[in-house]
Amino acid sequence: WWFEASALGPNFDLFLWSILMMRQDMALLMWASLDVPVRSSLLAAALYRKWSLLPNIKPHVQTGMRELAVVFETVAVDVQLIAVRHDTNAALVALERKSRLWKGQTAVDLALMGQSDTFLEKCCSNALDYRWSGDLHPYNQSLGLYP
Repeated sequence: WWFEASALGPNFDLFLWSILMMRQDMALLMWASLDVPVRSSLLAAALYRKWSLLPNIKPHVQTGMRELAVVFETVAVDVQLIAVRHDTNAALVALERKSRLWKGQTAVDLALMGQSDTFLEKCCSNALDYRWSGDLHPYNQSLGLYP
């Protein structure tokens, strides 16, 4: 998978490295130049939350990882809400676009895996509605029954 990650460019490589080294300032600097900012910040939040649960992690490091997860989740929420204000349909498509890097997972999948509850609550309600209802969604049918 590392070869595929490197195909996303040196900024993504440096972003991953800075996450691994817990260098928040550098991670945010590299994050600002990425092509997929929401998915990348959700990835960072998921990794920090998962790593904070590992055994033999010192309590102050666990706390730092959880705080970094919240920072990256907040950034993801902010960017997604800006995208929704700009173009709701494009923002929904971006949430559901499959990643070629992370086994075809979407941003919603990353949020679910990383327990990004704030992101799911504020940004993913429409995406989850479409996942559950699909073609049966009342506002997407062509019969003209709903305004």
